[in-house]
Amino acid sequence: MTEQQCDELVACITAFQARFPSEGISRQLVLRNRYVFHSGNPAQGLYLVIDGLVKVFKVSRAGNERIIHIAGRGDFLSEVPVLLQRGCDTTAQAASDAVMFHIPEQAVFALLDESPLLFRQLLGGMARKVHCLLQDIESNFKAGHERVADFLLSHGADKSPSGESLRIVLPIKKTDLASWLGLTPQHFSRILQDMRQKGLIEVDGPAIHVPSVENLKNGCLRFGKDESMLPAAH
Repeated sequence: MTEQQCDELVACITAFQARFPSEGISRQLVLRNRYVFHSGNPAQGLYLVIDGLVKVFKVSRAGNERIIHIAGRGDFLSEVPVLLQRGCDTTAQAASDAVMFHIPEQAVFALLDESPLLFRQLLGGMARKVHCLLQDIESNFKAGHERVADFLLSHGADKSPSGESLRIVLPIKKTDLASWLGLTPQHFSRILQDMRQKGLIEVDGPAIHVPSVENLKNGCLRFGKDESMLPAAH
């Protein structure tokens, strides 16, 4: 969703909220590390992230966490449980202070009836999530170095005009990013160290600089055939 589309959607929901205050739509601030909802709980409605980041994850019986999605501005949360009228099958936790609309279930269907914009954006958001899940499945067939390289190349920000280098500020903690990529934190750290030693990246706290995009794209040629295929995080 573009910034303009998000602004239009926020304006649409705000106008509906002003016209129908009894529907219970509210703007909420969720502080970092606070939970939005828990797996197994009844769905309390739809959420639209206006600002900040929220991680959506599942926890295995062994207590291991696997991040499924990182929601940012313009992303919806809990849409599947609401539309299917079932309990939440994931847990959502604020990865930073986050501001979001909470739209109770009855208000969701009322809004959908009168807002083609919400319908289109909700459908588009669900399609993007399916696409991302398919990409995650495909990435499970790749070695750890390739997963990290793909992430850096797809999330590069502040690219130079020539496109030869890029700078990425990691949106979440490295341990969370490792979980998102299906790697153990130890494996992820070793991959970053190996890439740094090969001159493919430079790490400065949460920022990663890629001196040459082309070298990183072809990095699999230098990663070596003997990369340790450690078990993925579960």
